[in-house]
Amino acid sequence: MDGDEIVLPSAVCRELARIVQEALVNVRKHSGARQVIVQLLQEEGGWQLVVEDDGTGFASRSANVSSAPTGGFGLLGIRERLALVGGSLFIEPVPDHGTALFCRIPA
Repeated sequence: MDGDEIVLPSAVCRELARIVQEALVNVRKHSGARQVIVQLLQEEGGWQLVVEDDGTGFASRSANVSSAPTGGFGLLGIRERLALVGGSLFIEPVPDHGTALFCRIPA
């Protein structure tokens, strides 16, 4: 976290906890990563959750969420949870160098 304390509404806190859980499951199942960094940042007008790994990344570089892998329900579940709190998802895959998920949630 950036800072000592971040105060979140309970609905946002619940969805962020589930998003982190699903993101870590995806890392474990698909990435082959040795390291994962999870950050919760307070921004002007909301919060940002970043989950970044050093795994294999996606086969092609694309920041477009709609073209990200959809073989399972992990990313779909993350998208749905973010929608519940008005948030958005941006994925930055880097082939052979990992993936970063950026979840932005408005206040």
